[in-house]
Amino acid sequence: MVMSDKDAGAALAEVIGGGVVPRSELRDRLAEAGYRISANDVDRRIQMDPRFLELGDGIGYIPGLTEGVAFSLWIDPATAAEGYILMKPELDAIGWWIVECAVDVFDESGERIGDIQSDGWMIDDLDTDVVVGPDGWLDAFSDSWVAFRVRQGKLVIEQLVGPPEVDPDRAAAARTAFYAVADHQQYQPHGSDEVVDVMRSQVSTVLHEAIRADHSLMAGEPLPSSTDLLAAAGLRVERRSVVPADLDPEVLADADRERQSMFRWGVDADDALGAQILLGAIGLYAVESPMAFGATPDEQETSPVMFEALLERKSIATVVAYECSETEGCEAARGLAATVAALFEDDPTSWAMRWLVAHCDLVLGDIDSAAVVLDDLPGSTGYLPVLIDRARLAIARSQAKEAQKLLREAERLVEDLPKLTLLPHTYRKVIDDLQDEIEVWADNTPPPMARRNERCPCGSGRKYKVCHLGRELHPIEDRSLWLYHKMVRFAREQADDEIDSLAGVLTDVMGEPSLWAEMIKAPLISDVVLHEEEFEQGFLDGRLSTLPDDEVLLAQQWMLVDRTVFEVESTSPGSIELRDLGTGEMIEVVNVDDNPMSRPGSLLIGRPLPVGDIYRAFSGFMALRPDLVQAALSVLDDKDPDALMELLGSMHRAPEIRNTDGHEMEPTEVTWC
Repeated sequence: MVMSDKDAGAALAEVIGGGVVPRSELRDRLAEAGYRISANDVDRRIQMDPRFLELGDGIGYIPGLTEGVAFSLWIDPATAAEGYILMKPELDAIGWWIVECAVDVFDESGERIGDIQSDGWMIDDLDTDVVVGPDGWLDAFSDSWVAFRVRQGKLVIEQLVGPPEVDPDRAAAARTAFYAVADHQQYQPHGSDEVVDVMRSQVSTVLHEAIRADHSLMAGEPLPSSTDLLAAAGLRVERRSVVPADLDPEVLADADRERQSMFRWGVDADDALGAQILLGAIGLYAVESPMAFGATPDEQETSPVMFEALLERKSIATVVAYECSETEGCEAARGLAATVAALFEDDPTSWAMRWLVAHCDLVLGDIDSAAVVLDDLPGSTGYLPVLIDRARLAIARSQAKEAQKLLREAERLVEDLPKLTLLPHTYRKVIDDLQDEIEVWADNTPPPMARRNERCPCGSGRKYKVCHLGRELHPIEDRSLWLYHKMVRFAREQADDEIDSLAGVLTDVMGEPSLWAEMIKAPLISDVVLHEEEFEQGFLDGRLSTLPDDEVLLAQQWMLVDRTVFEVESTSPGSIELRDLGTGEMIEVVNVDDNPMSRPGSLLIGRPLPVGDIYRAFSGFMALRPDLVQAALSVLDDKDPDALMELLGSMHRAPEIRNTDGHEMEPTEVTWC
């Protein structure tokens, strides 16, 4: 018979009791107690139920381990009035138990106060763990010292006359526990030959180990506050960790940054430090600090060489490109990289800072400038972000097969990134998005332009096989869809704030703010940003030399097409004929699905774009009520994006039901007896 999760948890709690059981012995002990639970179910229960904890190679059960232990703290009147107390650090040892389930709380007389639970609140802009309970549960204890004692799976609040004294034996036990469970980080401060052993642990881990080592010592009389107990043990709580009291705060802060960087990026300490140095210099450059290149003349002279050498390390280049993947901050990265690259312009072997300039140009939308650098880089660097940047350039040139080849190579390199970090997920998503964009174009080869040994029709004078063979372009009638997708991607990369804002206006007027996440993906919103917000011009300005000539001409033509109101005149399979109500012009729009909006007489608002003699509605249409035609034409003439969103949102707002006096009616539930 398969045990439920609840029953499996109860069995584990019974077998573990108040001790810590080696993980390797758990199943045998369960079997001896008559419970048959698979190894996978045991591991899953321990993983999913935070009442169970790991100490070394052993498993404990928090309510059992802490039975009889009383954790003291002062109840702040300010937080008591709001019905909460801070969980850390004083109640950290039982915090995960409170997270898992509501815990019954009693006073010393045995009267039930209610149940309490942990919650996460934003306090002073920090995500803070708090303990909350029923209304008024702290009123009797406000501005006084209390102890939360664990008793048979429940908590009892005991009133204290003051803060408990620190027992030297308990302080020694806490110190011994810390050195038994602390993590060690061998940290070498920048510019120093000394290696510092930075030791850290968590309040809960130290207390759990001290209780495990000598339960009788830690139970009974209330423990002093965790802060006082740890201080007496020669320890302190800083940056949410327990550390030796004599550890230099600056060393701890720097070591924390290094460790967080190692976890975030999946790199070793040397590469974490190297990436921090480069990103720190970029941050200083952003605020125009003279310290960006060092504090002394010697540092300022040697730092460019160091920056170039650091960026030539593959892991550091991967990290820096990841951190410089948004438009915000890329201006500073580009400025610093350009300054360094200028110093090495006569050295063809120094390429890393030139690449970073090109990478930032790509992020900022200046593809033409990026192309000048990327085309001049060494042929094969084997660097993940360089491959992706070159793929983006190939896509701008509509070279789908070249882009596909580069992305597949990049995909293989992603597999080598550390799995449990942010980098592989982010890079894989970038690659997947680009592959989705080019797939249909890469998988369908355009017809050849000439025979292999004939001169290439492009006019280069070279043979076709070494010039444009394999780089042929699809017909512009087909490629127009890809061009539009490039423009939409540009809008989403460069104008995400504008897209977010317009989607917010639309959904607010609709009275459906929950649809915001869906609306930011709507083709209409991106098209409004491109045209009414005039991001089309920015798209072209950065690609005049890179886009194929026919795409430049088509994009310039699209810039002249305004959004307007149409009436459907007639329909045929796959197309509709529309009359522009502003000008009276008739156009044919192809690739249109048959739906109620396409029926003759329907009114539509949209911006179909010309492709040769026909039009295509890349951004779709929205139906328009007849009474809003003049208002729509006026709004569209003003090219006010917010006003347009308000108009469209008003058409989709739920109707208000009012009585004959004009008062809003409220729904009433009638129950028949």
